[in-house]
Amino acid sequence: LGETFLDRHGIKSGIKLNDVIEEFKYVYKGQTIKAGDLVNYINGVAGKTDYGESVDTQINSTEYSGYTISAVALDDNRVFVAHSHTSGWLYLYGMICTIKGSTITYGDNIQLSTATYSGYRIALVKLDENRVFIAHGQDKTNHYLYGMLVTIDGTTITKDTDTQLSTIAFSGAYISAELLPNGNIFIAVAAKLLPYTI
Repeated sequence: LGETFLDRHGIKSGIKLNDVIEEFKYVYKGQTIKAGDLVNYINGVAGKTDYGESVDTQINSTEYSGYTISAVALDDNRVFVAHSHTSGWLYLYGMICTIKGSTITYGDNIQLSTATYSGYRIALVKLDENRVFIAHGQDKTNHYLYGMLVTIDGTTITKDTDTQLSTIAFSGAYISAELLPNGNIFIAVAAKLLPYTI
């Protein structure tokens, strides 16, 4: 009965009810098991969809377009990707990748900044499924910290003003950013680059 149920719900052949029970036992180890838990667990296993194996997809062929990359999921099917672009200049670019099953498609690659090294360091914060905040460095010599808001409509990207957030040299050389519950964005940066030896 268990095997028939699993087969009927698209589970790969070769999976036995005993295997599911064994896995279930370890998932619930040390917990109180209520009536219906095993049924819910089997339903969960049966409800999984196999989308197949994804193909490694090149989304940009420009040299150094993959030197620095940051990505954030907008919803179940779209990912915003910010990345560097062009050898020697490392401009900041952005694009939307759409995922359907195991297939990856991508929209236009949009230049978000014409400043040199604007794509050298990137940190993304998703504000909602239509807005992303980008913290990034700029200026090959001083690596100042800048911030920009981009708005996304489907696969169309609209950039807002790129704003300098710090005048401290190397404040944009190493960046991490996080959205706080009150809607503010916390940005951790380097304040100074110290000499080091290896």
